[in-house]
Amino acid sequence: MKNRFTKLAALFLAATMTISSTAVSYASEVVADEVQSAETTAFTEDANDAEVTDAVISTANTLKAEVNDLKTLTAGVDYAAEEGFFVADSEEDAKKVAKEYGAELQSYSHGVAVLDFNRDIADALTETADAQITSTVVEPNYIYHIDDINEEDLQSAVADAAVNTVTAKDSADVVTGDKNASKIDDEELTTNDPWLKASDEDAYKTYYQWFHSKIHSLKAHEVATGKGVTVAVLDTGINTSSVDFKGNIEADYTTRYKSYMGIDRQGHGSNCSGVIGAAKNNGTMGMGVAPDVNIYSVQISATGSIYGSDEVEAMKMAIEKGVNVVSMSFGGPGYSAEMQELCNQAADKGITLIAAAGNDATDTVSYPAGYNNVISVAATNRQDGLSSFSNFGSWVDIAAPGGEVDYDLRKYKDPICSVGYGVSTATSRMSGTSQATPQVAAVAALVYSANDKFLTTKTIDTSRSVASILLETTNNQTYTFEDHSVTGLVQADAAVNAAKNFTGSTTYTIVDPSGDYGVYMYGKLAKGGTLKLAIGDATGNTKGVKGVTKSATWTSSDPAVTVKNGVVKCSKGAVAGSKGYVTATIGNETVSYAFTIAEKVQNFGPIRYKRNAKGYVFSYKSSYSVAASSSTYYDLTDPYSLTGGRIFLTFNKTKNTIPGYYLASGGYKYDITIPKGQLKNCVLGSQTRNGDPRVVAFTKPGNYTVKYKLLDGSNKTFKLKITVK
Repeated sequence: MKNRFTKLAALFLAATMTISSTAVSYASEVVADEVQSAETTAFTEDANDAEVTDAVISTANTLKAEVNDLKTLTAGVDYAAEEGFFVADSEEDAKKVAKEYGAELQSYSHGVAVLDFNRDIADALTETADAQITSTVVEPNYIYHIDDINEEDLQSAVADAAVNTVTAKDSADVVTGDKNASKIDDEELTTNDPWLKASDEDAYKTYYQWFHSKIHSLKAHEVATGKGVTVAVLDTGINTSSVDFKGNIEADYTTRYKSYMGIDRQGHGSNCSGVIGAAKNNGTMGMGVAPDVNIYSVQISATGSIYGSDEVEAMKMAIEKGVNVVSMSFGGPGYSAEMQELCNQAADKGITLIAAAGNDATDTVSYPAGYNNVISVAATNRQDGLSSFSNFGSWVDIAAPGGEVDYDLRKYKDPICSVGYGVSTATSRMSGTSQATPQVAAVAALVYSANDKFLTTKTIDTSRSVASILLETTNNQTYTFEDHSVTGLVQADAAVNAAKNFTGSTTYTIVDPSGDYGVYMYGKLAKGGTLKLAIGDATGNTKGVKGVTKSATWTSSDPAVTVKNGVVKCSKGAVAGSKGYVTATIGNETVSYAFTIAEKVQNFGPIRYKRNAKGYVFSYKSSYSVAASSSTYYDLTDPYSLTGGRIFLTFNKTKNTIPGYYLASGGYKYDITIPKGQLKNCVLGSQTRNGDPRVVAFTKPGNYTVKYKLLDGSNKTFKLKITVK
């Protein structure tokens, strides 16, 4: 998981995922003279107050942490000033919690309760925490954005954002790929949709769908077209009258937008849905990457602002619907524990989640793309560079075409063309990670469609396998803009062929150092690191197939990574961010492990830092306090659970400068230990497959040490010291 995050040097306030023919949004960098991460001090129980339970104390601590998070955000922009939400089993329960918070129950739908505090939420949460009267956590209603400005307003929007000096380059210094792949070859052109014709034809050049040739959609259609697969699109609704949707759509909505009935009045949702599933060979407009897919559109916005409560409600609706893929082209800085839990539930049910990385040209994590079990998508342009607006960083998983903006001419450059809103022939032209995201979602749909096993097996193994196929079959090409880059463009043809040949072995699995297993697995691999994999049976047991790890034939897709007898070694000169996979062949069956190469980590923990005339001074906090409780559990695999702070893994640190960093839960796994003498004072909720403590409750006061060893091949170890009061 790419966990709760505060930017080290700057905070970009804009969170749009689209730079469209109706909108462009930009952000300015804000650097504080002195910034220090907020720490949460745990409450201690008053021994004379029997009514204050462990759960109430834990809730109070969490509310205080939420209030600290709000200090870095802007009311009305990043969160609703007087709203909060939570998940309740019934409306009756929701009303009880509303009373505890002194709030009104604004709505209750699909288990999501929205409260109106009629006062500032930070004040309301602080008052409730101080009163220690509830065991239910209410989250701020974070706002995520799709800030659309029409093309005519682009010039003034750019000027207002003071980015006139930023130019999206076309020159060869940002072109790292196939410069001749700008249009589809004649032999590939097997559709009568006019937008797929050669881009130099005047009749079609404005709407030419150049992205299909980059990801090889037409070649993929020889294997799969998305038939039998359902993709949920959480967005501004859909144009139900469009000629490019042939009865394969269902329009739904969250309770906030009941009056809109799921009908798109903004255009963003229709564009994204069209990129996924617009009809093929109907002689009009363009086509979707998965033209035979079923689209379940859930309207979570009417104007471009999306509330966290609607995001959670829509995700619950998608899970209840039993969809295969969820596409989310929006984002913002707010982390929601409720949403993370739903992402986990979706993955457990075999659902693949795709989200936009963001358009702030920063490595700051955006949510929902930053959640665990979500594939985050960057954008590339037609010239095979990273789109100038695209977010980047180690937390980004994959890229897809998203178009470009020419800041000098104040207009779009090679936008993604699709269905528009309004009349049946409405069209739209948009650029952004919003448009890259539905392409990856559509390729995921093709993967499901290419192999019935993925449609019939609704377990975590399915979502893991689909994710691994998407990541393993990219072109592993690096896309660059200025001094940053993203590696790996989604490839539809390679993905469907891998899916078609997927055997779903019932004999063998690959077992990683954490004990997790599957036919397809994925994780981090540190530069210069050594990782030990093993072959297990269908249940991950390695003892029953002893010797197979050595007898299997192992291969690596990356020359910088070698593998022998399951021992994977990564060269120190390997390129961080690049992706690859190792494969083990046993007879006619194969299992594989997809990896993302990462920098070798130097330090771990919440960073406290100050800026002075010389630069930045850093320190790492490793000691924390929690309340003794037999009913309050902590998930040790997520360090945030223990610390309530922002946890970073840093690298390439030099004096007085900001180091590179990863999120502690951004796809990392750990070997976790607690000394036996201390562990006996804990209630063990669950264990990892290696037998390590995973979920624990600290029942007795005292000092505890939780030791983490990174399972990325570096074997770097860190300790968190916990004082239980």
